[in-house]
Amino acid sequence: MKIINYSELTPELARAGCFVLDMPNDAYHAYDGISKSGLDKVAKSPAHYFLSAHSEPTAAMRMGTIAHTAVLEPERFREEYVLLRGITDKRKTEYKEAVKVHGADNVLTEKEAAQVVSLQESISANMGASNALLECNMFEVSAFIEINGVICRCRYDALNIDTGVSVDLKTTRCSERESFSKSVFDFRYHVQDAFYSAVFEQITGKPLRFKFLAVENEPPHCPMVYELDQEAKQYGRMEAERDLQTFSDALDANEWKGYEQTNEPLTLPGWALARYESELDEGIV
Repeated sequence: MKIINYSELTPELARAGCFVLDMPNDAYHAYDGISKSGLDKVAKSPAHYFLSAHSEPTAAMRMGTIAHTAVLEPERFREEYVLLRGITDKRKTEYKEAVKVHGADNVLTEKEAAQVVSLQESISANMGASNALLECNMFEVSAFIEINGVICRCRYDALNIDTGVSVDLKTTRCSERESFSKSVFDFRYHVQDAFYSAVFEQITGKPLRFKFLAVENEPPHCPMVYELDQEAKQYGRMEAERDLQTFSDALDANEWKGYEQTNEPLTLPGWALARYESELDEGIV
């Protein structure tokens, strides 16, 4: 098992398997291989992966990155980000001058700053969330290894390689159990659990205990720590393996196909048919 600095990373080491420290986020996303977000696109179709490989981050993604830095790397947050207290309008001269010096991604308005600081404080004050993060001793750790002929890459939010524990921070609309369970399915977090666990096990030979720290975007934030059950993990593994194989096949053939064309008649969605059947049973239609 190798733990290296970003300056030491080579394609050979990436294929052999390694953890990489101090790798800039942009460099990680630009590196060869497939990530979980790439698998999400492949799951839709290889064409969606191929044509969106270099898409620009959204405003929500930017705030997610800022929140991660604030919670997981508070010292770097203080060094890199400018919090403009009292400035709510991006048309203000103070905001424009700060952007010239620090860049738009690193300047936060009053509302943005208050949201991030509130989230920081909420996690610090929550014993379950704090204890989960204290289990880890490394943050923003990149990892690479070749699986089935494809370089796979992950970026662990918080990790302890010795004990095999990882905590992944998720900002969400609602962290309540049932609601976040829906988010797990919608955003394929169970696939992330499986993919990150597989990469870790391939590199270390040890299983990974993967935890989610779900925290709401708005106060009171309500941090919650979750682990998936074995059924969810099994479905995640099935989907990750399927998507990885689809990517490998597309890469080998250099064919990035869209949706499969069939000659079957098009019907209404299942939920719509169920509604109509219910209305017929009740004599509404």
